[in-house]
Amino acid sequence: MKIKRIDYNWSPGGVSSREEFGDEYYTFEVGKQFVNRKEIIVRSIEEHCPAGEGDKWFYDVTLSDGSMQRIFNVNKVYFDKD
Repeated sequence: MKIKRIDYNWSPGGVSSREEFGDEYYTFEVGKQFVNRKEIIVRSIEEHCPAGEGDKWFYDVTLSDGSMQRIFNVNKVYFDKD
């Protein structure tokens, strides 16, 4: 299954939240723009499982400008139906 979206860096709202009393988190979604930069689109999200003791799950997010971000603090993963 292909990953469609990840939510990461979750924290409880109210202190520094964008919403007064809601949860705070960030999202990467395939096909959507990266943050507020209209020219950069999320191309793919790839999941990597731990390879040994002390390793963590992480996700590589590839952007349309050729850059990549590695995300470790993922809270939710959404998969395509296909």
